[in-house]
Amino acid sequence: MGAEETRHDLWLKRLNTWIGIIAASLASIGGAYSFMPRAPGEIAAVVREQGGAPVPHAHVELLTSENVLLGASETDRRGRYVKKDLEPGSYILKVSRAALSRRLLR
Repeated sequence: MGAEETRHDLWLKRLNTWIGIIAASLASIGGAYSFMPRAPGEIAAVVREQGGAPVPHAHVELLTSENVLLGASETDRRGRYVKKDLEPGSYILKVSRAALSRRLLR
């Protein structure tokens, strides 16, 4: 009976070792490759004056954290700005009334 327990214990140790090796391999593969696609994000903002009123047609520039311009747009008539399908990360929004001034001069 003692010899059978020893073989059984040895078999369990080998099985646990193989499970550990396989699990570690899968974890390293999972870390190296993302199996799930990264969902794109969005930025949504409302441009307001100091008094709280929304600013329609304000000029908005979207830049990466390295100051690379990704695009420029205007807020809608309620001062809203939305940019969709962005990769996760940090972004900079530069807002000005320059576009509004040009519209009024036309």
